[in-house]
Amino acid sequence: MAIKGVFDINQEERWTILSKNLKNVVKGIKELSEEYQLEVVIMGTAVNGVRKDFKEAEGLVTLDELKELVEEGVVFAVCNNTMKKFDLKKEDLYDFIKIVPAGVIELMLKQQEGYSYIKP
Repeated sequence: MAIKGVFDINQEERWTILSKNLKNVVKGIKELSEEYQLEVVIMGTAVNGVRKDFKEAEGLVTLDELKELVEEGVVFAVCNNTMKKFDLKKEDLYDFIKIVPAGVIELMLKQQEGYSYIKP
């Protein structure tokens, strides 16, 4: 059985801690030789961390860090309600971003599927 975790981020200044948490979790699970499923649900101003037009700034994750995590199997999902609030389109985000109808509902669904909830 896979270890499953869903990470909740809704503030752009939380990207640094989230990135460190994710890297440590992936490393730790690999050391246990366990399979895993990890998803990050992105809402609010945290969406700035996955926008193509946003410059890398203090507190935001870099594109290279995101790609490294995607290569490790981490799924990044943005709340469609957040997209509407900030007038964003799918093309405004990195190609590997998944859009979900509502971030809070995605968190609830993942927890019902056995994912542990993590709020860094």
